[in-house]
Amino acid sequence: MSNIIYMDKKTTTSTKNYNLKQWHCSEICDYVKYLHGYIGELEANNYALNSTVNELIDKDIASYSEISKADDRILALEADLSDADKIISGLTGKVRELVAEKFTPSSEKRCYHKGECEVEGENSKKDDVGVTVKLEIEGEVNEKNSNGSENVNEQKQECHDPINIVKKIKKRGARQGHKGYGRKIPENLPIEVVTIEIDGDKTCCGICGAEYRQTAKTEDSVKINVKIIVEKIISKRAVYVKECDCIETPTFLSAPKPEAIIPKSLYTNGFWCLLLVLKYYFQIPLNRQMNIFDMYHYKPNASTIIGGFKKLLPLLIPLYNKLKAEILKDNHWHCDETRWLVFEEKADKKTHLWWLWTFVSKKLNVFVLDSTRSSSVPEKFFGKDAKGIVNVDRYAAYNVLLGGILLAFCWYHLRRDFLKAQISFPELTSWAEEWLKYISKTEELNSQRLSCETGSTSYESAQIKLVEHLNGMKTKVEEQLQEDKLIKKQETILKSLNRKWEGYTVFVDNPHVPMHNNVAENSLRPAALGRNSYYGSHVEWSGLLAAACMTIFQSAEKNGIMPIKYLEFYFGACQKNGGKPPEDLEIMLPWNAKEYMCEFNDMEIKSG
Repeated sequence: MSNIIYMDKKTTTSTKNYNLKQWHCSEICDYVKYLHGYIGELEANNYALNSTVNELIDKDIASYSEISKADDRILALEADLSDADKIISGLTGKVRELVAEKFTPSSEKRCYHKGECEVEGENSKKDDVGVTVKLEIEGEVNEKNSNGSENVNEQKQECHDPINIVKKIKKRGARQGHKGYGRKIPENLPIEVVTIEIDGDKTCCGICGAEYRQTAKTEDSVKINVKIIVEKIISKRAVYVKECDCIETPTFLSAPKPEAIIPKSLYTNGFWCLLLVLKYYFQIPLNRQMNIFDMYHYKPNASTIIGGFKKLLPLLIPLYNKLKAEILKDNHWHCDETRWLVFEEKADKKTHLWWLWTFVSKKLNVFVLDSTRSSSVPEKFFGKDAKGIVNVDRYAAYNVLLGGILLAFCWYHLRRDFLKAQISFPELTSWAEEWLKYISKTEELNSQRLSCETGSTSYESAQIKLVEHLNGMKTKVEEQLQEDKLIKKQETILKSLNRKWEGYTVFVDNPHVPMHNNVAENSLRPAALGRNSYYGSHVEWSGLLAAACMTIFQSAEKNGIMPIKYLEFYFGACQKNGGKPPEDLEIMLPWNAKEYMCEFNDMEIKSG
């Protein structure tokens, strides 16, 4: 039986309130626990969200870094592409330049005249020999068609630039209507008279048969003939026998042998001179000379000729050295160099490429053969005490002369830079043509100055015009160097011109100095022909012989003396001196040799 507890009303109410509080506390605790759990879940979710956000941020940073690296790579590739374009452009230009040098005419003759326009395209015609002809009449350009009619250009050709390009067109030979100069037959040639008679059966009258009577009158006609004769000279020396009984004296006496530059030589002095002149003046190889003589029934032995050349070299060296010393007494020279092959093996020389240098003055042309193209060659040639002006190209080896010697650079080499620029880069044509006009104008103003008498008013006026033009040209160079749109070719040319400006303007204060170095280049042309004909020299002594002979021959020609006669004169002096060079070489200098021409009346060059 259960126990029954009886409580009063107050107690029951108190119990209920307690239970209600207890229930509320329990609910609150459960709710708080729920909130704590929910907050934990929120924190977990927030952590996960933060982790995801951080991962996304990291990925975004990585992506941005990759994008940044890609941008840098793109910029680097664009820079490489730009450099590659420049290299390709430069190589393309070089290819154009090489193709032009190989397959186009090498002449640079183009004139830039004031106030004339070049007519191109349909405003020009070609004559029957393929030469472009410009027809310009008072600003109107007429073009003749093949049918003889004329098309008049509706618009007049106007010249906005004071200097315009015009190609000078001039056919070779005399112009139509020219009377000519008649036959020129020298009076000093030997004369051979040939009498020509009519056959007997043709001297009768065609009607009656009576014979014509020959008169003393003749009708003369003249022709010039050349005979090449290889002859054998037999010297018969008289022999004498004594009629006394003296034992000390020989029984027979013979006349002395004829003197020769090479003792016991098979050939005369004149023959040796001819061989040397044919090879080193006319640049005909020995093998070709032998074939020429073979046509006239005698072919010399090549080894005999080479051995004779080697014996003649010691006789030529003193005169060669004298000319080398004499040229240094001048104060103005032209210098240049060209390749020359020497096929002798040298321990300190890996290739067969040697260099033939030329030094030209007003009176002499001197050649020097050297195994190098270094600055040591001009430095050794001129020495430390030389003073004056040297016309050169822009080869850096000549910079060693700076000091006592002033270098004058060649304007034609500068002009060649702009000609090559417009060939290599067609987009530079207008820029190059502008500078070509400046150069042509400079040459024109200098020619006008030189045509005036030095010190006259007209000379001073021409000098002022020339200086003003060059000052404007220098300003133009400096202005263009400040521009940012220059390509490498333009920048290279302009920087070189600006750096060497002092050398380019040497001719301004020295009127006797030309603007070009053609004198030296022309002196090397025979050597270039020889190089093409017989490739150079087999051994070093042969190269030295080539330099000595070209020095002697060109120096003689420069002084108006025939090279072969000058060499015969020198060999004759050596022969009289017992086969040795004369003691006094001063009289052997070309300008002094004319005073000793008694034996050589035809020593002087009469023409050409």
